[in-house]
Amino acid sequence: MMLSNVARTLVPSLLLLAAGVGAAEGGDPERRVLRFAADEHWGVARQFEQIQAPWTVSEGSEGLAVDFTAAGGAVSLALIARWAQERIAIDPAGELALAVTSDRADGLQLGVRLRDRAKRIFVLQPRPLAAGANRLSWQLPAALGKDAPAPGGLVVHELQLVRPAGVAARVVVQGLFQRAPLADATRAVAVRLDAGHPLNVVVPGAEDRLALVLANGLDREVAGSLTWRLSEDEDRPGAPATAAVRIPARGELRLPVALASRALGMRYCDWSLEVDGRRSSGRQRCALFAPVGPGADPAGFRVGVAAHPGRYTPSERTREIAGAALVGVGVLRDDVDWAAVEPRPGEWQWGRTDHIVATCVANGIEPQLILDFGAPHGADPAAVQRSEAHKAKGDKTKAMQALLRGGQADGPWRAFVAATVTRYHERVKLWEVWNEPDLEGFFSGSTDDYLRMLQGAWQEVKRIDPALTVLSGGFAGVGQHAGHKLNPGLQERVLREGSGWFDLHAYHGHGPFAAFQRSVDGELARIRAGMMQPRPLYFNETALTSAFNGERLQAQALVKKLVFARLRGAVGFTWYDLREDGDDPGDGEHRYGMIARDFQPKAVYAAHNELVARLRGKRCTGALDLGLGRWAVGFAGGGERVVVWWNEDGRLPEEPIALRAPGCTAARTVDMYGNLSVAPLRDGLVLAVPGTAPSYVVLPGGEQPVELAARLACFDGAPLLVPGERRTLATLVTNPLSSAMTLGLGTAAPAPLAAGATASLPLELACPPEARWGAVIPVPVTWDAGGGWRTTLAVPITVTGLIPAGGWEGRAPDFRCAAIADVVNFCDADPARVAQTWQGAQDCSFAGWLGRGGGRLRLRLDVSDDRPVQREDADGMWNADSIQVAFQIPGQAGHWEFGIARHEDGRVMKQVFLKPAGRNPDLAQIEAVVTPRAGGMVYELAIPYPVVGLSDAILDQGIRFNVIANDNDGDLREGFVRLAPGIGEQKSAEQFLSVRFAPAR
Repeated sequence: MMLSNVARTLVPSLLLLAAGVGAAEGGDPERRVLRFAADEHWGVARQFEQIQAPWTVSEGSEGLAVDFTAAGGAVSLALIARWAQERIAIDPAGELALAVTSDRADGLQLGVRLRDRAKRIFVLQPRPLAAGANRLSWQLPAALGKDAPAPGGLVVHELQLVRPAGVAARVVVQGLFQRAPLADATRAVAVRLDAGHPLNVVVPGAEDRLALVLANGLDREVAGSLTWRLSEDEDRPGAPATAAVRIPARGELRLPVALASRALGMRYCDWSLEVDGRRSSGRQRCALFAPVGPGADPAGFRVGVAAHPGRYTPSERTREIAGAALVGVGVLRDDVDWAAVEPRPGEWQWGRTDHIVATCVANGIEPQLILDFGAPHGADPAAVQRSEAHKAKGDKTKAMQALLRGGQADGPWRAFVAATVTRYHERVKLWEVWNEPDLEGFFSGSTDDYLRMLQGAWQEVKRIDPALTVLSGGFAGVGQHAGHKLNPGLQERVLREGSGWFDLHAYHGHGPFAAFQRSVDGELARIRAGMMQPRPLYFNETALTSAFNGERLQAQALVKKLVFARLRGAVGFTWYDLREDGDDPGDGEHRYGMIARDFQPKAVYAAHNELVARLRGKRCTGALDLGLGRWAVGFAGGGERVVVWWNEDGRLPEEPIALRAPGCTAARTVDMYGNLSVAPLRDGLVLAVPGTAPSYVVLPGGEQPVELAARLACFDGAPLLVPGERRTLATLVTNPLSSAMTLGLGTAAPAPLAAGATASLPLELACPPEARWGAVIPVPVTWDAGGGWRTTLAVPITVTGLIPAGGWEGRAPDFRCAAIADVVNFCDADPARVAQTWQGAQDCSFAGWLGRGGGRLRLRLDVSDDRPVQREDADGMWNADSIQVAFQIPGQAGHWEFGIARHEDGRVMKQVFLKPAGRNPDLAQIEAVVTPRAGGMVYELAIPYPVVGLSDAILDQGIRFNVIANDNDGDLREGFVRLAPGIGEQKSAEQFLSVRFAPAR
């Protein structure tokens, strides 16, 4: 792919921008952590913004200045910067010091509050200020108290400035410094992978710029050994390379890194540095691709990204937005937080939003602004009343949230909307009314409140400029969700009663593609059908976190969800989000970004670039029917056609497909990152094979829609074999050519096939006797039709559990989960909660049996638990000791998930957490018995076939099954023990285990 002229000009500007960013401070004996300069965005915490206060706060070259008048009583003022709150910066050892000047003493004090990854606060007690220059210092870890911070370092949560009553003073905070012990010299060396680009993108032709850079922060030379492995796969490190290193004092050493191949896509560099017998290690990333650059889609489809640039410094903000433009982002979605832009009535602070809008426009990106969240001076009486009730209970946080997330009074709300739209309407055409108002965490008013606010916003926007586009609040989702309890059915009512007050229906829907597709085609389609005035759909925030899923699956989700959005007629698609929100690899919210916190690219960033390059300017021409579990969507424009396709079920065999594209004389297949392969042509038909990862078939020579000519080999389902089993899989083969072919499949002898004919060929498969239940073993099978039509297919064997016939009495368990590998624990990273980490099989484990009889599916789970606790209601039983049982039945749209628990009062609780579309089970027909035993609990479940749509024939063929046991010893849900992923971390039936039932004797 050629680098566009826009991208050619954009890359140098990014390089200049990066020159002043990210200077390595390594392990400097005393490093300056914070400068408190104007680009750090320090200010007072929100609870102080909303009152008429005897102080002003300003930033400048001298630092953070706080000027107090003599008015008012004593105050402990919290000074914050969001970016500092989210960046790991403080080593919990050594000395921490603040440089401060004050024009007087008079009881003024300044302290620091730190926060660890577990979100616990550590208070460094305020120290008195003297007139003049001050150095306030704290010795860590002694100053942190008895509890050690969670692994991963600390962030600055806030500064605490104490002013006695009646004192007028000027205090300037000039810097935060740290002096950390450096007995381990590896801590003084920062290692980074440098592609000579601010987003670590290797542009084709500049591969020789890639290097590992070692920066030494010590006053002495550091000598040691560096080993690194460069890989294109996040899960499979490449071959090792080793070099002896000598890093000059306070200097850098560059080691060129050779690419093993020029394949486009990701590179993961795992490095290990050894100095004086001590070792440090880490992972760095870069991506190799030709940036597509910014530009609106001539076909009118908006490709966007949600971002939070206002949290960061102007230089970081500019770098983020330019990085979005680099990979073809056309729209950037961000909040206009009312309380931030108007902290007090009539006092407007537009600077941050001004800079975001101007930077977007300068980079060829359309801003989309959200009018959201309240201001205390705008809250309606009901919100004020709730706030006062929380305040009376001493909960200041909930008191403030009630004002900021509650309903807003009509006059102030309209004034805020009018002021904001008036300021930006010439550059901002897309206006969204609140973020996720269907979730209690974002909106605690009533549905009527939201409808009133929506109508008011619509009227104000259209009064200012009728050509502007109003989006409904971006609704989080449909169906069961704890956040919907306050206002159940809010989205449905808004669509039914308020569709005249917005132009586009904004919808989110995070999570895997399969769940997204089911919600869009199911419940969302149902409630959209009730709109009085039909409005187009805009998916303006949706994604999949790379936590628990990995970067590859995250990138695949981007392609699948955007392509599906276009297939369903949406007018836009926005990925969430641009830059990762934090540094905790186990926090899903910290792993949604396309780029990491330190601006390294992720796989989804490279995939976004290729997706825009392939589909920009093309219209969707519809779907091709490749059978259940397979997706193929056509696009056309610019003189070519593109088919995007994939197998959604990774356990389905690959099938060769023949496509008919009139005028096409040379076809190509392209992977997610832009790597090309020739697709053979014969009789005007193109041969290609979709895999589990989305890929593109590019067909030049016109824009007439692509047709499916034939599925050349259709396998009879997904092979489910128990260890040691052999099976013959029937394969329907087709010859779409105008002449006969001789077809070879696997090890079978080639067979003649007449033109236009179909035939059934056998394919012999065998499951290794030692195969592990749940494994998916790809078997390579050749398909050879001659004339250049030859390919190798992956036919996966899913290793299946076989449940014996008869009852489970006297039978060994069908499965047992009693090892650390079966445990997901939420307290592992918190030293203060070591007692809540998994202590062994007696803490929580289980043995399980499956069976059938009397027209029922049966389960027995014997759970070991040293301290059973269950005080929740049925909806929340998963928060305490309980089991969750899930299964997927072939042919049903979705999967089942049931919860079973025994309350401490003796009641057995049953709940349906998930159900396939169109199914409404009668819980009363499901038999559940929970029996306490010494050291545990025995759960027995019997589900009549008609309740869930089962039959003996289905169980003979197999279903997907999963179960987890939740553990709570009285303080919190510590975690769970699982048979397989797919329930506790996220809902994904594709990760369940397959199980078959032996026929009755």
